[in-house]
Amino acid sequence: MRGSNGGRYCGLVSALCAAIVLCACGAARGADVTIDGSVKYQTIDGWGITHYIEWKWEGPTRYPIPEQQVMNQIKRLGIDHVQIYDHTFNPFMEITNDDSNPYHFNWSSYNTQFGNHAITFERMKEMQNAGLTFAPAPYTQPAWLCDVNGNFDSTIPNAFNEVGEYWAALCIYARDNYQLNIPYITLQIEPNWYCNWTAAELRDGIKAAGARLRQEGFDTMILAPDAANAAGARTMSQTILSDPVAKSYMKCVSYHPYDGSSGLYGPDAAIPAMTALAQDSVVRNSGLPLWMTEWAFYRPYGGRMRDWIDTNRLALDFAKMIYNTHVYGNTTHYTIWGTQYDWDWDVDGNGVIESEGIFGSGVTGNELVLKKYGHTLSQYTKYVRPGCERIKAILTGASNVFVTAYTDEETGRFALVAINKNTTARSIDVNISNIPDLSTLGVVCTSETLNSADLGPVSVVAGYFSFTLPKQSVTTFFVVPAFTLTDFAVLSEYWLKNDCGVCGGADLTGEGDVGMADLQIFVENWLDQ
Repeated sequence: MRGSNGGRYCGLVSALCAAIVLCACGAARGADVTIDGSVKYQTIDGWGITHYIEWKWEGPTRYPIPEQQVMNQIKRLGIDHVQIYDHTFNPFMEITNDDSNPYHFNWSSYNTQFGNHAITFERMKEMQNAGLTFAPAPYTQPAWLCDVNGNFDSTIPNAFNEVGEYWAALCIYARDNYQLNIPYITLQIEPNWYCNWTAAELRDGIKAAGARLRQEGFDTMILAPDAANAAGARTMSQTILSDPVAKSYMKCVSYHPYDGSSGLYGPDAAIPAMTALAQDSVVRNSGLPLWMTEWAFYRPYGGRMRDWIDTNRLALDFAKMIYNTHVYGNTTHYTIWGTQYDWDWDVDGNGVIESEGIFGSGVTGNELVLKKYGHTLSQYTKYVRPGCERIKAILTGASNVFVTAYTDEETGRFALVAINKNTTARSIDVNISNIPDLSTLGVVCTSETLNSADLGPVSVVAGYFSFTLPKQSVTTFFVVPAFTLTDFAVLSEYWLKNDCGVCGGADLTGEGDVGMADLQIFVENWLDQ
């Protein structure tokens, strides 16, 4: 189903997107932004978020929000993928090797070990029901696959085949007991920091896991190398991508942009390494997209976490990192840290529990409170949908304003996101070419005083409009395709169905079903045409 005027419900349907987001560098008033829809760069695959399950989310202070509702709320933000960060995967689910034969599944052992973590499979099922893709991603490997220092030990007999057996067993158990199809896996989070895999070891692990999954009938793809930094991803990719078999099992070249000084991973620290990775000939010639699968902030401003975790300053840094990964890193998928709204963590030893996820430590009505940087994220995720292409966007006559642009010709979606990091407002004059039929744009903005606030509409005359960006803000200008009779047919097809994921796009509320609330949204937007 398609969105409507003003984009109040756009981004809920990933199949329909036509967005342009602009991040312009400008300090003076009257900065010029030039957009050319004929010059195209990468196609956006989507947006992700990291999510803990058992380790952090099941404590006594957990808020009374059903997990399925949390997943639906994530979906409504325009997020479509979850990196499952859980110490359940891998050391805690197979603490003991099932047997010494990696070509034989000892189901007595697996059923017991997997059965001890039923909640993990239930949570993955809820992600699947919400129409989200997901990837189990382990921090460490089980002790029996490591040396005395906790590093992966490839000299252990059949080590790689044991890795392949474990992931195949996990997928079989999930399918047979929970009707789950695990679309992606990550063999090891940050293998150049945790468990110290060599590039050759990771290559052979990918080959073993991929081959065993195919043998068992699964098309699960692997996110790799998932290195801790862009520099590490570039180094490891030289070895991994040079092997056509390993490459055939990979969904993407994945990494975390923790380049620069330890603990000070600001949004600009990784620009040189991200640029080098994106321009590397081996990576470019592989044909695989670049996915950024985690970025957090690691107390970049010092002091207590709660003093800046929900500030506009941090929100602007998150927006700048999206800009950097798209413009310098040429990434097609961006994953933010993280969902935690119940992080049972007394950082300062004063009894105050703090959360470092996009959801705050509270509930408004029946929904989690979205933090400032969650609103900033939604300035992108709701309007730059999968299938959108980044196009040429150039800004002149300004500093500390950043612009990127995206469009989807098939659906007509358009969006422009402009980041103004200046302490005063900045005006922009926007000239758009080679994007037909633009007349009115919706406008939303997040700033120190605004959270996803509706500032529109703005008129486009002969490809031109001007606008004053609020100080220290992220502003998105967008067009959303209109509802059609085809959309009404989809709504009718899924009418009153439950647990249908995105329900062919008819689930406009993100609740996993289709009913009166969805019909009300449809009617409101139909009448807006």
